[in-house]
Amino acid sequence: MFYSVTVGINGFFRYNRFQQEFRLKTNRYTELQQRQQKTKHMINDLQNIDAWETLSRTKLKMIKKDETALKFYYKDYNNGRN
Repeated sequence: MFYSVTVGINGFFRYNRFQQEFRLKTNRYTELQQRQQKTKHMINDLQNIDAWETLSRTKLKMIKKDETALKFYYKDYNNGRN
């Protein structure tokens, strides 16, 4: 009888570990599916010329030929330096 109880308890704990691991892997799988969908959407967006222009302007700070870019600087008075 002791053996049966021990095996039963062992099986219960193994089942709980399995359930926890299954939940973790399911959540990870869902996250990866969402990431894949975002990547597919980004790739589809790159078929559009306007998307390339937006990316080059924002990420690479590029401007068109004969275009003027303005940079604004401000002084932060909150950090104690003048």
